[in-house]
Amino acid sequence: MPQIIVNGKTVHTDPHESLLEVLRREGIRIPTLCHWEGLPAVGACRLCVVELDGQANLVPACATPATEGMRVQTHSPRVVDARKTIIELILANHPDDCLYCPRKGSCELLRLANELGITERTYRGAKIHHPKDVSSPSLVRDPEKCILCGRCVRVCSQIQHVGAIDFTSRGAATLVAPAFGDGLNISSCVHCGQCVTACPTGALTDARHIRRVTTALEDPSLTVVIQHAPSVSVTLGEHFGFAAGTDVDGLMVAALRRLGFKVVFDTSFTADLTVMEEAAELVDRIQNRGPLPMFTSCSPAWVRYVENFHPRWRPHVSTCKSPQQMMGSLIKNVW
Repeated sequence: MPQIIVNGKTVHTDPHESLLEVLRREGIRIPTLCHWEGLPAVGACRLCVVELDGQANLVPACATPATEGMRVQTHSPRVVDARKTIIELILANHPDDCLYCPRKGSCELLRLANELGITERTYRGAKIHHPKDVSSPSLVRDPEKCILCGRCVRVCSQIQHVGAIDFTSRGAATLVAPAFGDGLNISSCVHCGQCVTACPTGALTDARHIRRVTTALEDPSLTVVIQHAPSVSVTLGEHFGFAAGTDVDGLMVAALRRLGFKVVFDTSFTADLTVMEEAAELVDRIQNRGPLPMFTSCSPAWVRYVENFHPRWRPHVSTCKSPQQMMGSLIKNVW
């Protein structure tokens, strides 16, 4: 088994492992902004640079194979200074509205700046102003917060196989955007949200409708109801420190009622209805020689993906609504 020397310690490596994989397996924290697990390394952000004996330049750990006999320094003064400079350059034209950013508690860029001891703006670059894209009902794109790491682009194209966004223009004018500068609402976006998960800053966030909800709750002329997925009553408990698996359904319903919701509906009821409707549809297709096989999904994003990218399979997709949509119909038309 190959061996390398990391910070004076002998470390065993597996064939085809990158330095980044080896170092993280050994519990050594190496910062990255462009790296995404499961995708090929691109070495774009250069934050993962390390120092190799015999090499004049620092090398990106994500794109450097671990080979026998390497001597690696992961946190030498030269390496730390390089990482700090990279973050300072990124911050040179980054907005200063961290207090109001939706990612203020989970921004990877801010966390790295804090870890590297950056407390003031070292470089001042020209700020290029771009309007927010709020055309999508589910996503908000803020180009001014984009650091061009490319994670969203790669996840969208290489994992989701949608390609709704890509790099546009060149040089200082480079943006991540839909084709022709259009809004996400008329792009090929299927609203899966994976780009939001991949984004390290506040450049891509979920569209928030909290103000609309609170406004409705404060209107005495409205009867405001809410539905929740059954999984929420468990995951919510973990968020507030309950033991994993603790069902806090009663506490959650009580809290929602205190907030002003008239009735709280559990979507598990219509999940059962969806199964029944899908079973009936499948039987009908079998008996009447309908399109088979029949595919079904509770995710509107998946259905939209099939419709947009695999239209020949559209007749094979179940016509049943998702449990959430079915509950909405029942509330509006029956309750």
